[in-house]
Amino acid sequence: MACPMIEDAGLTGKLRGVPEDEEGLDIDYLRDAISKADAESYSELKPIKNYPKLFKHIIYAILTFSNPSGKIMNDVYDALRWPIEEAASLESIDSLSLRIVDIDRALPSHSEWGNSVSNGSFSKLIAPGMRVGWFEASPKFAEQMGKVGASSSGGCIGHFSSSLISQMITAGEFTSHIQNVLILTYRKRYNAMLTAVEKHLVPLGVKVDTGLSYQSNKDSEKVAGGYFLYIIFPDGLPSAEELATWAKTSQALTIAPGSIFTVRGDEESDRRSQMTFGCGARLSWGWNPEDIIVEGIQRLAVVVQDALDGKFQRYEGGEQAFLSSMSRIDITDAA
Repeated sequence: MACPMIEDAGLTGKLRGVPEDEEGLDIDYLRDAISKADAESYSELKPIKNYPKLFKHIIYAILTFSNPSGKIMNDVYDALRWPIEEAASLESIDSLSLRIVDIDRALPSHSEWGNSVSNGSFSKLIAPGMRVGWFEASPKFAEQMGKVGASSSGGCIGHFSSSLISQMITAGEFTSHIQNVLILTYRKRYNAMLTAVEKHLVPLGVKVDTGLSYQSNKDSEKVAGGYFLYIIFPDGLPSAEELATWAKTSQALTIAPGSIFTVRGDEESDRRSQMTFGCGARLSWGWNPEDIIVEGIQRLAVVVQDALDGKFQRYEGGEQAFLSSMSRIDITDAA
């Protein structure tokens, strides 16, 4: 979703992927990539428009329960701090500020625009059809966002939905829905998927790739969140794309192979995917009830076992129709 939206804004060919390590976003790689891009950049004539603020680089990231990996940055403080001395040309960062956002307390800043924007959607918190979102930014940035063409012409995009959400929040029903419905439901579904994966897939050599934040957690209460679980298939099997096709044709099961999460137009991202996340798949536990989740994992185990036993069949000529008479199960997305 993010790639085509950014490309539609006129940035086709300028997107670059940033790999993850065990603790989420690889900050060192990001610093080096920006420095390299700055060194290779050149000035060119562009149409002049009276924008009050321009940013040179945009960093799109999910720092907690990242999509698709589900990884968490262990030290969010270090992740959001930026050594300005090493990246002085990064215009999106205030040259007199030491960090991108204020986490624990507000600090004085010499920039009225700030350096970060957080956005969210009520579609995952209330209902899939509630296509209303929000963003958090500095007052100056928020004010300017309200003056963009679509907003200044027609006002709020989702008038009716926004009114309903406003009433839910005011009445306290929104908070109650999160605490008494979503958290309880998602906890059951997450546990159902993780238990099924450990029972049916791990014995076949499948690994759960959740990063250091999960592996090193010693608390009695396990930290979990997001909507997805990322798995890595055993070495020597057909590609994740081929396994996804076989799952669809033989088991009426739809999964999201890792290759679809590469950054469009970034050849290096494609190459990295073949050695890392491209060898796996994203599984969603956010949408289906527990029994469907368990059945979906059982069907995926059949696919992996078929591949291990040499019963796997390759299909040519694009996407195949469902050949199985089973009911269809889709564990690709959360809504």
